[in-house]
Amino acid sequence: MPNFSTHCKAGFFAGAGCGLIFALKEQKHNENINWLKMLEYTLLGALGGLAGSALPDILEPAIHPNHRGMAHSAVVGSGIFIKAIKSWTANSSQPQNAETVIPKAFAVGYLSHLFLDGKTPKGLPFVG
Repeated sequence: MPNFSTHCKAGFFAGAGCGLIFALKEQKHNENINWLKMLEYTLLGALGGLAGSALPDILEPAIHPNHRGMAHSAVVGSGIFIKAIKSWTANSSQPQNAETVIPKAFAVGYLSHLFLDGKTPKGLPFVG
């Protein structure tokens, strides 16, 4: 079963990837790559992903095998996924900034936590 450290690592790297994708998307029309902005988005994404991946176990600590409730549910995960997709597609033509990268990376980190927990024998509860 994934522990808190595993969730944090997965969220960190998922968020960093998310931040990097948005940085690359913003840079694709520029001839000169802004490496500082790429680093900024990647680090902000990593922090957002880390926070998102930690939140389910902060809200529902893994102190017993049946700790998974609403914060670990498929319903909450689906809601976060739908909200993230709507946010990404609605703002696809607008430039990204720190205020838009962090919440998106947070969602990716949260979903990485649910994905890892969903692969365990206990799985995820539907509602909580």
